[in-house]
Amino acid sequence: MWMGRVVTVVGILLSILCAYLVGHWANAMDIIQLVFGFVNAPLFATFLLGMFWKRTTSHGAFYGLLGGTLTSALFHALTTAAENSLGIKGGYLWMAMGKDRISLAKCVVFPSDMAQNFWLAAFAFTAVSS
Repeated sequence: MWMGRVVTVVGILLSILCAYLVGHWANAMDIIQLVFGFVNAPLFATFLLGMFWKRTTSHGAFYGLLGGTLTSALFHALTTAAENSLGIKGGYLWMAMGKDRISLAKCVVFPSDMAQNFWLAAFAFTAVSS
């Protein structure tokens, strides 16, 4: 019974945190595409390799999925969209290094959040399949 209560409290706290983070996006589609880029693109590539390549192993699938997810995180940390400043919506690795405006020139800037999410998913898919 106590575990159920603890999990309920943790779930509520995570929901509150996610609600504050989602408030930074203009519409729900941008955040959904970002989550899909982190989760669905690597998972889809892992699924395709598992279905159509006989030499796929469980360890290879796990590490491929892990590599795709980490590639998504690194891609999001190094890129941002044109209307965004560095921070929550990408480019946070540059902010962690303490360089805000100077590093924006080094950061890859996409024309919109949707373009950034598309390329994030493409890089994640490619990382799993390579």
